[in-house]
Amino acid sequence: MQEKEINEIIHKYKNGIASEEEKALLESWYLQYQEPGEFKYELQDRLEDAEELWECLQHQKPIHHLTLWPKIVAAMLIIALSSIFLLKKKIISPTLSKQTVQQDILPGGNKAVLTLADGTQVSLTDAKNGEIADQSGVQLDKAADGQLVYINTGDKKSSQTPDSNTIATPKGGQFQIHLPDGSRVWLNATSSLKYPVCFVGAKERKVELKGEAYFEVAKDKTKPFIVKTESQEVKVLGTHFNINAYANEGSVKTTLLEGSVQVTSNHITEQIMPGQQAILINNHFNIISVDTQEAIAWKKGNFDFDNADIKTVMRQLSRWYDVQIIYEGELPKSHYSGFLPRNNNISVILNMLKKTGKINFKIDKNTVTIYK
Repeated sequence: MQEKEINEIIHKYKNGIASEEEKALLESWYLQYQEPGEFKYELQDRLEDAEELWECLQHQKPIHHLTLWPKIVAAMLIIALSSIFLLKKKIISPTLSKQTVQQDILPGGNKAVLTLADGTQVSLTDAKNGEIADQSGVQLDKAADGQLVYINTGDKKSSQTPDSNTIATPKGGQFQIHLPDGSRVWLNATSSLKYPVCFVGAKERKVELKGEAYFEVAKDKTKPFIVKTESQEVKVLGTHFNINAYANEGSVKTTLLEGSVQVTSNHITEQIMPGQQAILINNHFNIISVDTQEAIAWKKGNFDFDNADIKTVMRQLSRWYDVQIIYEGELPKSHYSGFLPRNNNISVILNMLKKTGKINFKIDKNTVTIYK
């Protein structure tokens, strides 16, 4: 199997168009850490291992040998082969450790609280499908699929300033909103979006974001769409982009998938194109080319780590599983890369991390302790 073929399968998987055999090959966790001076898992070895896996999946044969990187404990969950683990050339049962997993924590889901203009709070998790409110001539419905939808009714009340709503997701929550202009927004966990319920008569469509969201903005050349965060503004006319503006991440990342956007901070403006990411740190933008699918993996129900340190990984787990993270002792300096569905219990991911041999963990109610 050639490197190009493997990359094509990975691309198809991330975009949800992989075949069952391709999913079986890649719907797994391939976890690795790299440190200076460590032996590398060479490309040729990777290609040979992928070739053998592919052959076994196509013919349902047992796997006899894999030349995995001896300095990396790589865990692969191969669904088509009865969910076995391939680890350091050994076949190991995926039974979870009873010592570290006395209790488990379920993944997050569609949870959010909507605050109306008059201060009324509505739990969208508990609200029944159908009409929730009617504000400024805009009807607010909860759709059957759980999305929040704004519908212009044409009965606009006289008001100089349109009403604003705020939707907020807790830890372990996510939600999708259809704004009255037709734009769609996906909110990640621990995030909030404040927006007017009506854009009629406005010169611009301005919303305020805390946390992370993916936007698909409806095109309107007469009304730019502006997303304001604590440290920057993003201005577009109609495009698809993701903003990661969590306060505890140390930077704001704006990733563009389609169209073009302007990012502005402290009177400095930059324009980014599809496939680029603007990273804002200390009022300075760094524009880089990225794999955009990594930035929106969360929207598609996945974790996608690329050379992330342990604290970066655990911040994502903390937000999605609604857990507190405690560190004991010195932390490993290793960096991790991996791709895993977010619908797993937290123990699945923690056990994968444990198999690197660099960390251990224990779960106590909603607290996860990480130690060597």
